[in-house]
Amino acid sequence: MIGTAFRSAITICPPDSRAKVVFYLLFPQRSDAMQVKHLLGPAAVALSILFAPPGVAAPPEPAPIITGKHWTESDANLKKAYLLGMANVLQVEQAYQQRKALPDSQTIVPKFARGLQGQTLDSVRETVDRWYAANPSQLDRPVVETIWFEVVMPATSKTKRTP
Repeated sequence: MIGTAFRSAITICPPDSRAKVVFYLLFPQRSDAMQVKHLLGPAAVALSILFAPPGVAAPPEPAPIITGKHWTESDANLKKAYLLGMANVLQVEQAYQQRKALPDSQTIVPKFARGLQGQTLDSVRETVDRWYAANPSQLDRPVVETIWFEVVMPATSKTKRTP
């Protein structure tokens, strides 16, 4: 294509401007160079995607379930941090669900909130500590389950579940 354009430009041009045409074709003006640059960028990206080795992302590890084993090995500050995180998640979820107005039969958040009313981080921590101390064979039980059955359920109903 360039050869054809070059030959036609040379044949139409007068002899004194032929050198200018050759120079123009070999060294294009700035706007032509910019057009070539704009074509090279997407071409380079397409080629790099085409010939890049396929990358396989490792599946993310699921969040760990905190059990009584983790709980009993943690100090009081770490336990409070866990409980504070749970309280924050419950508050965010409660605020979100107020917009959607889910019935209590479809969510545990309102019951969780009612069951934890009047509780402090220390009172929940002490209740969970006492439960795991009294039930050392249940250290594989998740802490959130222990909080549900030993703190929330007694506060919201007359029945208490035992392990």
